[in-house]
Amino acid sequence: MNKWDQPVDVICSEDLTPFATRRIARDFFYAGMLGTDGSERDRYVNIFTALEETDDKMVHDGVYGGKIPVIRGISKFVGDRIVEVKRFEEPITYHDYVSQQKQ
Repeated sequence: MNKWDQPVDVICSEDLTPFATRRIARDFFYAGMLGTDGSERDRYVNIFTALEETDDKMVHDGVYGGKIPVIRGISKFVGDRIVEVKRFEEPITYHDYVSQQKQ
């Protein structure tokens, strides 16, 4: 299986959205990149670039200044949009979130 058929977690604006495949995520963020401007477009470009250039299980928008990204909510990709599913009372790192899910 190539990387485009693998699932990927995307963190954008401190929300984690799991995508069934990198291909779906890439196409979504490419369209968003073309349809936005300013800081939103910058976030989409960062995610699109990370999807293209890495094989990482998680990619993010890069607005953390080199820090580990935090998650304040969980979203779901439905059809052609991302919808909010859950908000956390306190922010959590991606690593801590994944560790909790395995328990």
